Amino acid sequence: MPGLNRRGLLAAGAAALLARPALSQRAGLPDRPVRIVVPHGPGGASDTWGRLIVEPLRTLIGQPVLIENRPGASTMLAAETVARSRPDGQTLLMGSVTTLSINPSMFRTMRYDPAKDFAPLSLVASAPMAMAVTNRLPVRSVQEFVEYAKARPDELNFGSPGIGTSPHLTMALFASMTGTRFVHVPYRQSAEAELALMQDEVQVAFSGGFIPAIREGRIRGLAMTSLQRSSLAPDLPTVAEQGLSGFESAVWNGLLAPAGTPPDTVAALSDCIREAARRPETVRAYAQIGAEVVASTPAEFAETIARETTKWGRVIREAGVEAS
Repeated sequence: MPGLNRRGLLAAGAAALLARPALSQRAGLPDRPVRIVVPHGPGGASDTWGRLIVEPLRTLIGQPVLIENRPGASTMLAAETVARSRPDGQTLLMGSVTTLSINPSMFRTMRYDPAKDFAPLSLVASAPMAMAVTNRLPVRSVQEFVEYAKARPDELNFGSPGIGTSPHLTMALFASMTGTRFVHVPYRQSAEAELALMQDEVQVAFSGGFIPAIREGRIRGLAMTSLQRSSLAPDLPTVAEQGLSGFESAVWNGLLAPAGTPPDTVAALSDCIREAARRPETVRAYAQIGAEVVASTPAEFAETIARETTKWGRVIREAGVEAS
């Protein structure tokens, strides 16, 4: 009798497992490996952001998730690759504010349409920037800096990792809202622009990588560019709370599929991405690189893209920014 009971329990357990669908069998999820195409090389911004979500996403989808690096053309090469891929949920884009909301106003011709060629899945994370000045500048707040700059039009240099980048356009937005004028000094990458501020080659800059240097006293932090104080630097007031109401700027990344991807696939992938992003270990990993998990619905992500496209398009036109 004990043997029969044991066999019966095993049979019942097996039946229960068979009756419970595996996550990989959920309607809409890909049944083959998924590749995330990122617009930067290994170690680049979107590459790092993409790799942080690969492992939790793999366990939720039930398939291998691979990173494919396609740098070039101001992130447009990667975007075009995904836009032309089969809409089966197996090829995703790690798209950024540059890819989706800045490029349309920076380039007269593009081989993809951010509004028509993609199905947004989820905004993954967002990183506010810090506004910092060299320690030699006699200012300790945004108000003091604006007064100082207004008295010295075109005398202060600001650094950025290039024309049309988020730090560049953030300073253009700041100048427009405050009536100040600066000399733009573009560098090849963020690290060079950050080092230039520490060495006093430029007097002001915006960057998501300034927090460690601010804490160490190598540069002076004036503000954060988020609307609310950031958990990454809670003691640093925002630009908005220092007199520039509504000022906001952030570098964000999210995952998208090609347009035409079936609705059940979009919904299933979006659910997996949001769950993967919200896991405590994922939240901690993004915090270590200065980003905060957002995890949005497809509709919320689409609204973000549209709103940011309008915003940065206006800044680009008013500042007369053109791609080099």
